[in-house]
This record gives sequence, C-alpha cells and structure tokens, in this order.
Amino acid sequence: LDGVKRNNNEIQKIKEKIIFLGDKNQEIEDLIDKDFYLDCVLDTYRRIFTHDPEKFKKVKEIVEKLKNQDSKIIKELNNKFKSNNLGDFSKVDVAITIKRKLYNDPNLANKFEKIRECIKEQTKDKIL
Repeated sequence: LDGVKRNNNEIQKIKEKIIFLGDKNQEIEDLIDKDFYLDCVLDTYRRIFTHDPEKFKKVKEIVEKLKNQDSKIIKELNNKFKSNNLGDFSKVDVAITIKRKLYNDPNLANKFEKIRECIKEQTKDKIL
C-alpha cells in the first residue's frame, strides 16, 4: 500500500516478509475518512499560509471541490497544488496534524476503520 513500487530491488530481497495491502497505485490516505482527511489538510495549510490568506483561499477551494469528487486524494492534491502555484503538497505536514488530533481525541481512531478492515482482509490467511 502507499504507492510502493513492488519491483524495487530492496523489496524483492525481503518480499516473503511483506504483506502488500491494496494495489500499487493506492495511497493509504485514500483509506482514511475523506472528510476527516480533508479537514486536516485545511487545518494544516491554515497554519502554513497564516500570512498569505489568498493562498489559503485557494487551498480551501481545492478541498471543497475534492469533497464532492470520487478520486485519489493525494494525486488530486498534488496536481491542484502545483497548478495553483501553492508549492508541493505535504503529506507529512498533514500526518502531523492527524497525529495531534488523535492525541487530543483518541475517539477519532474510527476515521481509520477502512485501514483496519484492509489489514484484516489482507492478513486473514497469514500468521502474524
């Protein structure tokens, strides 16, 4: 999962120890509750663009459009950020926001149910 190239030499050396989830084009962010993830994007970029309200306005517009689309979130965010001159989209900064939210409210773990289901499904015949 998470866009790993499965023919990578390092992976080939340890492939019997790896359980692949999803397909090679899937990102783990696509399995997080979409509204929750996009709200975290807004929180993250609100802080990043504190001194540039026009850029944050563009981010807000992008997020609103994505809420109504059924597409790969990260791919779209990467494309939209570049086409709107917002720089590179940072999954890491959003992940930090998610971590903070989970620390403050552990009940938000339900936003990751699809990930747990995917792991459960992919590992049901494996001994862990």
